[in-house]
Amino acid sequence: MSRGVWILREQARSIAEKIARAIGAEVETAVAGENRQAFRERFAAHRQWLIIGASGVATRYVSGLLDSKKSDPAVAVMDEAQRFVIPLVGGHEGGANDLAYEVARVTGASPVVTTATEALKTLVIGIGCRKGVSSQQIDQAVFAALPEGRGIDDIREVVTVDIKANEAGLVDWATGQGLPLRIVASEQIATRPWVSKPSDWVQENLDLPGVCEPVALIACPRGELVVAKSCLDGVCVAVVEDGEAELMSQLSLEPQKGKLTMVSLGPGNRDFIPPRARAAIANASEVVGYGLYLDLIEPWLHGKTEHRMPLTQEKARAEKAIELAEQGKQVALVSSGDIGIYAMATLVFELLEKKPPIEIEVIPGITAATSCAALLGAPLSHDFATLSLSDLLCPWQWIERRAKAIAESDLAVALYNVQSKSRPDGVQRILDIMLQHKSPQTVCGVVRNACREDQELRVCTLAELKETQFDMLTTVIIGNQHTRNSPAGMFSPRGYLDWKSPKKNSDIAEDSVWVFAGTHDGNALANALVEKGHSVVVSVATDYGVEVAESALDERISVVNAAVGSGKRREMLSGAKAVVDASHPFAQLISQDLMASCQALDLPYFRYERPSNFPKLKKGEGLADFKSALLRAAELGKRVFLATGAKELALLKDCPRAGDAEWFVRFAPDASSLKIALDSGIPRNQLCFMQGPFSADFNETQWRDWKIDCVVTRESGEGSGMAEKIEAAERLLIPVLVIQRPAMSYPNLFDDFAAVIERVGELV
Repeated sequence: MSRGVWILREQARSIAEKIARAIGAEVETAVAGENRQAFRERFAAHRQWLIIGASGVATRYVSGLLDSKKSDPAVAVMDEAQRFVIPLVGGHEGGANDLAYEVARVTGASPVVTTATEALKTLVIGIGCRKGVSSQQIDQAVFAALPEGRGIDDIREVVTVDIKANEAGLVDWATGQGLPLRIVASEQIATRPWVSKPSDWVQENLDLPGVCEPVALIACPRGELVVAKSCLDGVCVAVVEDGEAELMSQLSLEPQKGKLTMVSLGPGNRDFIPPRARAAIANASEVVGYGLYLDLIEPWLHGKTEHRMPLTQEKARAEKAIELAEQGKQVALVSSGDIGIYAMATLVFELLEKKPPIEIEVIPGITAATSCAALLGAPLSHDFATLSLSDLLCPWQWIERRAKAIAESDLAVALYNVQSKSRPDGVQRILDIMLQHKSPQTVCGVVRNACREDQELRVCTLAELKETQFDMLTTVIIGNQHTRNSPAGMFSPRGYLDWKSPKKNSDIAEDSVWVFAGTHDGNALANALVEKGHSVVVSVATDYGVEVAESALDERISVVNAAVGSGKRREMLSGAKAVVDASHPFAQLISQDLMASCQALDLPYFRYERPSNFPKLKKGEGLADFKSALLRAAELGKRVFLATGAKELALLKDCPRAGDAEWFVRFAPDASSLKIALDSGIPRNQLCFMQGPFSADFNETQWRDWKIDCVVTRESGEGSGMAEKIEAAERLLIPVLVIQRPAMSYPNLFDDFAAVIERVGELV
């Protein structure tokens, strides 16, 4: 805000410059004889003015310049002796009252505030405090000291001693409550040393008999000490009531105008309630809300009338708040989160649409999307949407239509009202829509009871989200295709320029053979196909997969990260000549989706899979799945090596015998895999973050150093490194558990390159 300090005499320049530096203002003046006209020409240049000089002269300066208190600049005047500073114009609307107190803090002058609102406030609060106290400690001490039935709206000003002028907790509290902070010089206290009970500590450290009582009585010389020094947690408070309280109450002849303030309480922790909201609650005489919300702010409701209503009676709450405001009451209608987002504010506006206007204010807060995003990291750092799954006020078909639009546009989304007893399957339908257009590997976050004592956080994939149970206390954030998870947290890159999006069909030659790789064999097969003259596109599912593929493939091959949903993947394949599925034998979901897409698009589908070498090795114990392998490994060993990748490590937490062994893991250097491994609870010194293949000698050395006594691997086929693992285990005389391939029925299944290349060639 632009501020000016106008001096009537050059002798006041040094004072003006001192004040200007402190309050962020410009010092202005004019030559003798032209001063008044110069001020009139400059009047509109600043929103606030301090005139240093006689009040009579200042009054003549502004005469004829005033138009409306809503738009006029504020004007305060201070005498050159710095004894008094008086707001002349714009006390409330322009901020002249606040300016007067600010100047008083700099100079030691007494602020003389004459607006009616301040005249009707009769309490002056004196505060002394220990160094470093928090605003919350100040808050608790003041509310404990206030007389019965009195609140923040009864306080005219807060007063302390000069050595506490910059005490952060005190300044923050006064600012947050919208109360002026007045400073009294230590020398003034020495001239009025009366206290009800001297303080030895204050006398010894400040050479004063006390602080809170003298400063309050100095600020209100005709006042009466109604609450003697009261101390709580390092904060001492005294309350003085103006001696003319009865007279002042008679000045309020006009009926008080009501006001309805809609207050946001945030995620359910008082630390997240902003000062503006707290001030609104403090200034209200009536507070309306759901009982749980009022319990949250119970310490701030002393002396107020509470109107508690059940959770489902939103309309009744809004009608009650409006009714009270129409009666001239100061009303706070409270809601969790942000009251303007899926909450009460819009209902109030609907009800007021055809009623006479009342004064209203909406105070924003922290909504579930932003509070949960902050707990997870920064997943909403680019374009995002919010979607409520409650169909109480919105038809379900509309919710599904919006979910489809969000998924198709690949926006990150925060899901509100995720699941309730009346619609247990709704969230699953929404997740199915998301999976049609987003990759199953999309990074997602689940937050339950955000910012409360029993808070729960989890980061997972969209596919894993399908297996999760939710409730109405849960918020789900689904990322976009670029959202990543790192050891530091979940985040979405903030700009388009660094994003590597999948190529569009228009960027890729028509009639290309799409090879879905993810293995060394898949890349080798793609190279062989391009050597036969085919146009080839290799699709992988991670950024790390792109790096590996680009280093291994012929430069004529296009590489795309097709970590997208089935619907988007089907769109990308619409111009393909054929699909060669060379994905990992354990990647069942992608193979099933590719077969379905090829059938829908009438595309030839060929499955290449490494031949199995497990029967030939005649070593190792075969097991059906990862869970069975974990249980068996805990029986056979105490230090178990998992050569199975990181994807299923989350199952360790649910394994009843996981605590019977120490687990050691080796997996490819992919950031998402590292996050999964760390979340599983495996210590960092038991993780190996490396890219294979690994020789039998390497395996033997690593396992000997780690004192491994059991190995778990997967039946990945010839060339996968399984033979080298079994050979190393045999040298060390330790058991090997082999998770066998999942049984799937493929059309056109091949286990050698030549057969695949021949069949693709027949399509030309």
